[in-house]
Amino acid sequence: MTQTQRALGSTILLTLISAGCSESLPPPPSEAQALVAPSPVAQQPLVLPEGAVALDWRFTLESIGPGDLDGDGRIDLTMTAHVESRVETYYQRDDRQFSASGPLQNPGFHPNGTLTLVGGDGQRYLALNAETANAVRTYRAVPDAPGTFVGDAAARAPTESIALTWPEWGQTLAVTPKWGAQVQLLSGFDPARPAEAAHLTVVPTERTHYQVAGLVAADLRGQGDPAVLVAVPREGRLVAISPAGPGRVKMDQIWDFGLGTDPESILPVDFNGDGHQDLFVLGQLMRDAALLTNDGAGGFTLTPFPVADPALQQGMRGGALTLEADDGSLLLWAGGEGTLVVLRWGKDRNVPPERFAFQRSGKDPIRFVSADLDGDGHQDLVMGSAVGSLPLTAFYGPLSPMLDGIGAWLAALKARSDAAEQAAKATRPVRTPTPIPAPAVR
Repeated sequence: MTQTQRALGSTILLTLISAGCSESLPPPPSEAQALVAPSPVAQQPLVLPEGAVALDWRFTLESIGPGDLDGDGRIDLTMTAHVESRVETYYQRDDRQFSASGPLQNPGFHPNGTLTLVGGDGQRYLALNAETANAVRTYRAVPDAPGTFVGDAAARAPTESIALTWPEWGQTLAVTPKWGAQVQLLSGFDPARPAEAAHLTVVPTERTHYQVAGLVAADLRGQGDPAVLVAVPREGRLVAISPAGPGRVKMDQIWDFGLGTDPESILPVDFNGDGHQDLFVLGQLMRDAALLTNDGAGGFTLTPFPVADPALQQGMRGGALTLEADDGSLLLWAGGEGTLVVLRWGKDRNVPPERFAFQRSGKDPIRFVSADLDGDGHQDLVMGSAVGSLPLTAFYGPLSPMLDGIGAWLAALKARSDAAEQAAKATRPVRTPTPIPAPAVR
């Protein structure tokens, strides 16, 4: 091939490549933006219901830990971001506003839940489940600032933890790991000296590769020694762990929902006012909110309340209970994929509950915390979702009058999200594959 032929071939090849690329490349940014006008829905400001306060949290949300860290009588909130390895306390002020402390130093990779504890020295501490450090890590609280690191108590990949006091055990932490069906009990736990805690590991199932979930404490017999409750989702069972003397425990099965139910959340409450702690149970594959009514002698009766949308295949993964001080009504908040459902019972619990179902943007799990945040006698609710489709917000009770406003707020969030998604689809370039010519037959 001569030099002229090579140059001519190169020119033809470049022309073909350019022609193919011109068909598949998107228009310049200015032209693409002009294809879709700004959505009026996406530009509308979001209006929170009266009595709600938005928290400026712009990270993923693994957990919300309530506790009065500065001792001023108001509940502060400590958030953890599992993905970003960030832990930060938001201190509550007189006017129902929150100020951020700044990120906690050295939280380890993938931090999980937190607890607020009082040490043997009378000081307040934050206990953090530091997953990859394999430790419950404690920090001395510093008002309006990140805490000061104190030390570690060894615990396998801790995810959830609760604090309780058992006779002859002292202050005890019950800790569940990220992987594995076990509950780790750290007795004599002093956050000022965490390394001195004694350890006992309890395995509530023979299938140790399974996981446990829904860690809570409930005084089921009214004897002042609350049991540790966990669910074994893959077996559909609820198990109670109780003290049986120093360093010894006993296990009892509370209920067996059966395979394919995946119970995940356990919510204790005295539902019928008889002085015994009853249990609401929610599960990823459970279509009902299961009420286990406690007779006080170790027996339970199951009453199902429909909660999940019949059109959806999933149940509810998390929830919270709030009791209205004004009229004695009880609200069950349950979060599912793309939905928030509220069941409301009046003072007469024998009357079936009202059901409120709200569509929401996103399918990420909702994180809930219920507590009297400001000490006014009304239970409040904090909600946010795992990856931010539901902004972190505190709703100050009474909550029943806010339900319509919460529904309107969720609808506005969903409309904004849907509009943004439609705009993104409209501006997304459509790439047409360039046909490859068949090889020439020689």
